[in-house]
Amino acid sequence: METIFMQTAVTASAISGTVSISFQAAGLLLSGALISKYQPSARKLAAWNVCLGFIYVLVKIAFTQLGCNPGNLAHGSLMVHEGGSGDGSWNLTTTCNAACNCRVNKILPVCYKEEQTLYYSACHAGCSSFVNNTGTNCSCLPTAESTVTLGTCSEGCYKIFLMFLAINSVIRFLDSSGRIGNLLVIYRCVDPKEKSLAIGLGIFLISIFALLPAPIVFGFIFDKSCLVWGTKCGTKGNCWLYDGETLRYAYNLTAAGFTFIGAMFDVLVWYHVNDLDLYDEDKNVEKRRQNNRRQASQ
Repeated sequence: METIFMQTAVTASAISGTVSISFQAAGLLLSGALISKYQPSARKLAAWNVCLGFIYVLVKIAFTQLGCNPGNLAHGSLMVHEGGSGDGSWNLTTTCNAACNCRVNKILPVCYKEEQTLYYSACHAGCSSFVNNTGTNCSCLPTAESTVTLGTCSEGCYKIFLMFLAINSVIRFLDSSGRIGNLLVIYRCVDPKEKSLAIGLGIFLISIFALLPAPIVFGFIFDKSCLVWGTKCGTKGNCWLYDGETLRYAYNLTAAGFTFIGAMFDVLVWYHVNDLDLYDEDKNVEKRRQNNRRQASQ
């Protein structure tokens, strides 16, 4: 959110975290109450999860178009290593700021509003003076009278951030409303003596196919979207500047792809839970016994 919506880490974490958790909790409580009262069939609950999956895919695709334009980024030049290869990172030192000996610390962006150009810092804009959040006497600007101001060049970005937050909150609410139905299907589709095994197997599969690869896949996406790497003791450190547009597309489309795969498995669940009774376990046990007898007699 810092990169795509130009918000501070505190603002992004505090607002989005609080709102997301609140809506998730509300979705769980409300769905639990509705299921307890109306007792919908397993087929209906599974169908709801299928719908949620495809809605989530569409929203993630739509999120590729939702972001702030920070302005024309003045990066410098693309780094090229021996042999003509490059890792996509940028050298922020240019002719106009070479004498400034600028350090690549945490980004402190400044904007030259006349041309909507964003610089990594006032130093990288070649400014010899920076007072009251305004840089003056900047060698990288067209004239000596030109100034840069602290912050990005995006205007109205907070409204876009609030729009994203509102849509994301609704999605979190809807997504959590399908969790109770999923648990009921898991608990009822196996024999009572095999429930603990089913829960353990479910957690194992989630860990193997979701919790373990997710940080690797999305970490790779973040690394590939990095423009400026920091250094620590001569080695590559944290990324200080990301390509927001590349990150927005890669992150959301990857999430949409994985969600689509999950939605297809939800379709299989919907197809196979036709006669499952979620509210009478004895009836399910009897049905399984009858099926076993029928298969044994064939």
